[in-house]
Amino acid sequence: MIVLIKLFEKNDEYYLYHYGMDENNLDGIIKIYLKKGTEGEIVKESSEKNRKVTLTAICKLMKARDNDSLSESIFYDEYGSKLFEYLGKPYSQENKALIEAECMEVLRKTEGIADVESVAFEWVDVNGEKN
Repeated sequence: MIVLIKLFEKNDEYYLYHYGMDENNLDGIIKIYLKKGTEGEIVKESSEKNRKVTLTAICKLMKARDNDSLSESIFYDEYGSKLFEYLGKPYSQENKALIEAECMEVLRKTEGIADVESVAFEWVDVNGEKN
């Protein structure tokens, strides 16, 4: 059985993961606390009729946490980025350079991408400020 698990949200206390058997329907949600020895929490059980899907997902995540290998993808430890850290930050040349560097680093690590010459993004106005 293959259970798909994808990071949904993270903070200093826990990670929230979506899980399921269909990548277009990861409707289950599990909360994994980062402190070792704590239990995981099923926030919303997957609609899969097989309860084994939920048990497999929570066991994999707790094992990854206890082995210090919990990440955005439990299958690829280097998967993901730190772009979420820039959400809501004001426009500045420094933030722009940091975001560009992070985007390029993540893209270069992606299988199938040989080289990245540049990236493009834009800030949007929120309540009269660029964020």
